[in-house]
Amino acid sequence: MTTGILQLGNRVLPTRGIHKSGRTIYIDLSFALVRDDGEAVLGAAAVGRDITEKYQSEKAQRMRLAELEKAIREKSGAA
Repeated sequence: MTTGILQLGNRVLPTRGIHKSGRTIYIDLSFALVRDDGEAVLGAAAVGRDITEKYQSEKAQRMRLAELEKAIREKSGAA
């Protein structure tokens, strides 16, 4: 905060967390500096968004793609 620059810049940081129920969840974290009218840094803010459903959907798509690519390789090798 003393430099007034975020290490991550404007990037979103995807990470895992543990829900209070004990299950793993996936989260996008974004950070911002809070400034006054003179641009002096007053503090920092962090926002977390639950992306578990999106993560699981994309993971299923990657797995399906890998299965299809494997089937294509096997078929082209057998021909």
